[in-house]
Amino acid sequence: MQALIALCLSISYAVNQCLNVHLKLLFHMMLLRGYVPNNFSLRVVDPILKDNFGDLSSVDNYGLVILSPTIAKIFESVLLIKYGDYLYSVLYVFF
Repeated sequence: MQALIALCLSISYAVNQCLNVHLKLLFHMMLLRGYVPNNFSLRVVDPILKDNFGDLSSVDNYGLVILSPTIAKIFESVLLIKYGDYLYSVLYVFF
């Protein structure tokens, strides 16, 4: 049993390391070329009902949940860490 757990952990570690290397390369190339794939900007908007007993036809009775690709969220986090200091201005706050 111990060997199986060790094997699973080592495979998990190897997969994570491989994924990290590929993500770093992908993000580096995206920044270098100034190109972000269109799929990174795709979002799914899901309206959520706030009050079951409220007016179902009222826009105010719905909240929005916006789902975006996980890789896009990771890339946005990388951009914020790398360039967050440059995104602040007196008129606009981007974070």
